Order: sequence, then structure tokens, then C-alpha cells
Amino acid sequence: MDRKLEDTLRKTGIVAMAIFMVSTIVYIVSDATQSSFRLSETGPSAVFIDRYVSTTKRTELIEGLTDATAGTLARLGIILDPGDQPTAYFVTDRNYGVINAGDHLVSRRLRGVSSSDFMLFRNISLNLYANELIADTITSRDGNYIFMTVEGDWRRSILHGYAHGLATRNIPPKLAAAMDNDAGFDAETWYAFRFVDETMAMFVTDAAEIAADSGGVSSTLEGYGDRVAAAYADPDAPMYLKERIIWLATFNEPPKSSAFYRAASDFSAFLLENLGHEHMISLASRFLTGRYSDLDDLFSELGGLAGSMQEWKGAVDIPRSGLEVPESILDR
Repeated sequence: MDRKLEDTLRKTGIVAMAIFMVSTIVYIVSDATQSSFRLSETGPSAVFIDRYVSTTKRTELIEGLTDATAGTLARLGIILDPGDQPTAYFVTDRNYGVINAGDHLVSRRLRGVSSSDFMLFRNISLNLYANELIADTITSRDGNYIFMTVEGDWRRSILHGYAHGLATRNIPPKLAAAMDNDAGFDAETWYAFRFVDETMAMFVTDAAEIAADSGGVSSTLEGYGDRVAAAYADPDAPMYLKERIIWLATFNEPPKSSAFYRAASDFSAFLLENLGHEHMISLASRFLTGRYSDLDDLFSELGGLAGSMQEWKGAVDIPRSGLEVPESILDR
């Protein structure tokens, strides 16, 4: 073989090997390879989806996320500002253990966010029972992060978390000041917002689910009270099983008990019955978008929040555990 040709082939082989090695190193150390997630974008929000979620499910989530959240609320009559979206969604397979504050893809996409956000990710990852009892989701306290596991009805779960996120991001200044962790913190205000927040999140979640089954919002709201009462009173409902599992595994009750959810659902049915279809949708819309000054303003048609409590259950106190609401009220 000609020496010149031999040198050329040898150099070509060396260059090809070098390119292969560099490409392999780049692939191995890249964010996409090192990360536990696949990253997508929907509007201003990052969507981190667990690599172990199937390709089919991942495609379904990406294509249906906006319709399952803002689109569903729009069909109920609740129109949002398109820019009012969470910073990120985290969608995982079975639990949140895969979430790692040191994940390169997460830290790069969320560059510039508060360091406390990454502490939140760590805390969520350590909690095997972080999800709510009625939906496979949990929302950060500031409403900027929505976490969801995909083993159940992901559309219901993401809508529920999305509603919580909206309400929390849009808290009016007066309420926000009373709920900050400082000298101005007021426990009663925090408990009141917590209960109303769950009431409204359950209302839009359940109304949307019933609408999908019945084919229209009007017919949905006509049968809303009876259907949710039966669903949450059923001792075989999923939330009771989840609650028992948490008790057995941790020897503690969940942050929100089944009694709490049942009370919030009953309150939503009471509001719908007394306010009517249009006013109830308006109330939910105002709450989710922050168009009220305080909770008394929100419930002004019923004499303020205390007045609505009195009318609903005969006492002005706000349910904290849900056990404060007599069974006779829930069963009527």
C-alpha cells in the first residue's frame, strides 16, 4: 500500500475515533442524559416528565395539558389570563423520589429561581404520601409548582392542582400579608383560606368531571350536589383507602383528612344551591383569579364568610379538620 495512502487512512481513523469519543462523552454528560426527566414547554411553564413515564403517556400529557387545565376551566365559564401559569409542572411515575434538586436539567431550566424552591423539591422527594387524598397531586405553597403522579386520572389530578396554584398565586395583598410566616401571621385567616381554597378546587374539579360524563355544564350543576354527596360518602371511595394506608404507614393522619374533603365538597354544594349556576361560577372565577379584597368580600352575597358558615352549618367557625361539621349536615 502506498505510504501516503496509509498515512491518510491512519489519520482518518484517529480523527474518527476522536470524534466518536468526544460524541460519547458529550452524550454521557449532557443534561438530557444525566437528568431523570424529559423537558417540554407549555407557554411560560416548564414541564418535567419522569423518564419512566411511557412515551404514549408523555405525548398524551404534553398534547393535552393546556386543554385539561385552562381549557377545562374555560368550558366551565372561567376565563383566565393566558400568562397566569405556574413556573413548572413535575410529572412522575409513582412517587416524587425521582425529583432531585441537583438534577442538571432542572437546575438549568429553573436558573434564577429562589434557592428555597430547590429545598421544596428535596422535601417533596422524601414524602411518599405527599399527594392529596382526592387527586394524585400536590401544589407548592406559592402556587408556582404543580406536582403530579400519573398512576390515576391525570386530567382530574392536574386540574385540581392547577386550581390550587391559581388561587394561591392570586391571593389578594391583604390576605397574603396575614398568611406570611412573620409577625403578621393570622392562623384564623390561614385556616379560612385553606378551607375556601379546597372548596373551590373541589368544585371545579368535580364539576368538570361530571360535565364530561353528562355532556354539558348546565345539566352538570343541576345534579352536582347529589352526585358529590354520594361520591364522598361512599366508604369505598379511593380517598378513604389512601387515608388508611397513610395511617398504617406513618401513624399520622394526612394534612387534610377525608372529613375535611367531605366538608369542603358539601360547602361547595351548599354554595351552588344558594347562589345558582351563574353566581357560583362567578364566585369560583373571582377566587381563582384574585378578584376580591378578602374572604368577606368574596362571600358578600351571603353575609360574608361568617354569614355563609352560619347559613351552611349553623355556626360561624371555619372547619379545620372537617370533623367540626355535624354528620346531620353532611347527610341531609
